[in-house]
Amino acid sequence: MNNATTTRKYGFVLQLYKIYNNLTGSITHQGDKDWALSEDLSTALSYEKTVEYWKFFMTKYEGEEAKINVKLCQKLIEQIKPMIDYFTNDSKKEFRAMSLLTVVDHSKSLAVARLIDIAYMYDLDDGVERDEGVLLGLVNIKKILTSLLE
Repeated sequence: MNNATTTRKYGFVLQLYKIYNNLTGSITHQGDKDWALSEDLSTALSYEKTVEYWKFFMTKYEGEEAKINVKLCQKLIEQIKPMIDYFTNDSKKEFRAMSLLTVVDHSKSLAVARLIDIAYMYDLDDGVERDEGVLLGLVNIKKILTSLLE
């Protein structure tokens, strides 16, 4: 199907991209295990900036007073703990392009944490016990929330 046919049928233009592996230089298909972005995003968001965002997100405003909502921090921590346990002990998959959705409603004391947008999931390579990337992210978020309680 060419771009003109795609535009008529679906209302958008299909664009084809070549994706190169940064290490080997070979063309790869999006979603393959060796797929990598060609740009460095490691400085896009620092740990310190992440802490600032979580602090802002977990702040409850009552009139002129602003304070960390301890109850909602604890609720999120309790929801993240089983995720950490699962990825530490039970998961035999590697996940790519996954997000942690967090919803906080300070007025109703509601807090929800869910893993969403799982784009790719693979069996772990031989000898690999767990997805360290997912685990690192969850542990760091728990660490940040716990630090806000202090």
